[in-house]
Order: sequence, then C-alpha cells, then structure tokens
Amino acid sequence: MARKRQLLADDPRSPFREFAAYFRELMGTWEARHREAYQYKEAADDLGIEASTQSKIGGGKSLPTPRQCLFIARYFGRPVEEVLRAAGYPDLKRLRQIVADDPTPRDPAVKVRVLGILEMALRPKTKTQPLSWHDVPATNPYRENAEIWLASDFSDWDKALHYADNVYFWYRSEDRSSERQTWKTDEMLAIS
Repeated sequence: MARKRQLLADDPRSPFREFAAYFRELMGTWEARHREAYQYKEAADDLGIEASTQSKIGGGKSLPTPRQCLFIARYFGRPVEEVLRAAGYPDLKRLRQIVADDPTPRDPAVKVRVLGILEMALRPKTKTQPLSWHDVPATNPYRENAEIWLASDFSDWDKALHYADNVYFWYRSEDRSSERQTWKTDEMLAIS
C-alpha cells in the first residue's frame, strides 16, 4: 500500500499532485489576504488538521479525507463541493449521476424524490424559481448539515438521501435566511 501510494505521489498527473497544487493555491490566497506566511502549525488548531497531515497534502504525498475537505473548505472560505471535486470525491452533480445510475434495487419513489430534489438544488435562481440553493449562506444550518453529509464517509446513496433531505427541509422552512447562531434549537441548548 505504501509503495503504491509513493508511486501515485511521484506521477505528475496524480490526483495527489493536482490537489497539492490546489491546496498551495489556497494557501497563497490566504497569505495574500492576511499579509503573512501560512504556517502549518499555527493553522492546525483552526483548520482541524494536524500540521504533519497538512504538509503531506501540500507536498502531494496524500489526499485529504472527505471530512478534511470540509475543514479545508470552511477554513479557506471555499465551497465544499469545489474542494471535494479537487480531491477526487463526488460533488453534488456527480453524486446525482451516481444515484441515477445506481443499479441496486431501491424504492423507486424514494429514488425519484432524491433525484428530483438534487436536480432542484443544482438549478440556479430564475424568474420562475426565485429560491435557489446556490444562494444559501454557508452559515445556514441546512447548508451546514448538507455539507457535512456530502463530506461524510457514508455510501453515495446515503449522502444523496440526507443531502436531499436538508435541501427539502430548507425549501419547506419558513425561516430560510436563519443562520446557525440565531436558530431556536441552539438558543434552547444554551439555556439548558
């Protein structure tokens, strides 16, 4: 396994190298914005990824896990789907295709529902559809939960199902603009 990983890391077309270049680009953007050098050790606590792991990712020796992609996206202020795609994991569009092509016998009504909601989430805002999942801020609890599911280690079907549930509940919610810190459940938790 270690030998195979080393061979992949040495290949110039390796996804390891491609993601390393992407990660270094994110670090460069961070440095330009903060006007200081990016330090793995200093970022480790805020990013949630150990300095040695960041070094391996930045050096093209390994890829981040889907969960680490979520941390990277949030730390650098990038869309989770973009980071997952750069690391070779399914983004929402690819996940929808995987579910559509899934030959496993499932409840057809559930599959149609999930595919319909994922399709709705992929659509941009139009005159006929004034609500768009693309415009939901990253701090919205529905968006946060959907991104956590997308970056989970569960099966593609489970990811799609739970992501679709979060999109559906966001569309059904009366308070779509709600951000995490103003959500009633968080206030109730603070009181108890």
